[in-house]
Amino acid sequence: MPSLNLILDDRPLAEKLLSPDTRSIMLLGEADTGKTTLAGALSSFLSKDFRTAAVDLDMGQSCIGPPTTVGWGFANKNAAWDKISPEEIYFIGALSPPGSLVPTLVGAKRMTDGALQRAEKVVIDTTGLVSGEIGTILKQYKIELLCPDIVIALERYGELGEILDGFRASSKPMIWRLKAPESARTRTGLMRAAYREERFREYFARARPVEVSLNETGLRYTGGKGGEMAGRLVSFRDSSQKDLALGIIEAKDLDGNRLIIRTPLKEDARYAAIVVGRATVLPGND
Repeated sequence: MPSLNLILDDRPLAEKLLSPDTRSIMLLGEADTGKTTLAGALSSFLSKDFRTAAVDLDMGQSCIGPPTTVGWGFANKNAAWDKISPEEIYFIGALSPPGSLVPTLVGAKRMTDGALQRAEKVVIDTTGLVSGEIGTILKQYKIELLCPDIVIALERYGELGEILDGFRASSKPMIWRLKAPESARTRTGLMRAAYREERFREYFARARPVEVSLNETGLRYTGGKGGEMAGRLVSFRDSSQKDLALGIIEAKDLDGNRLIIRTPLKEDARYAAIVVGRATVLPGND
């Protein structure tokens, strides 16, 4: 795994990381390059001296919040990345950015801004989508939108060059390119699917059915409007556009004015809209 000591032994990088002027640090890299491990180690280290927030933008393998969401929470020197409790989540409605680029960027901005408002340092973990036109453009616009002070790039063979070269003459962000460790753990597609299944099982363990009147509640989509509704993941969103809880559509009545949604939403929660995602949770379907 990337050595935090090795990073801190780089004096210019260490000084920049610890400078009070450095507020946000973004990590980039393909899947299985050790980004999340490094994000956890770095956020724990910084939390010793600074109020530090962790922003998790990997909606497919999310640790801070359930899959299909991005989120942020306060780091703790004694807590692993996957044990950080979310302060806020934002529903993307999908397990990967393609097809959901707008929610992906809006969620990244909302979560990072929320973290910056309440923390001195913010460590941002990202998805492993860095290749092809979609990966390149998405990451470049994410850097531009979030405007991190530092980007730490983990590479195997220079694969992030096209993304990072677009900022070579920019004053911000400051970019450090590091060799991804050969020891980084590789996770297969089945392992990733099993992780999501377990996270969903934990999240919906205490869910209950809620009847939602669409005559009184707004209805929005992250994409994939129309088609079968049963099994679609949704979010209950309040009047300030904050996501309160996820749910799974169980049924839509014949007149189309009511939804039955299974959710762990608190009984006294006030919601203003139901946001329907692309992703589904059905028996035998991750």
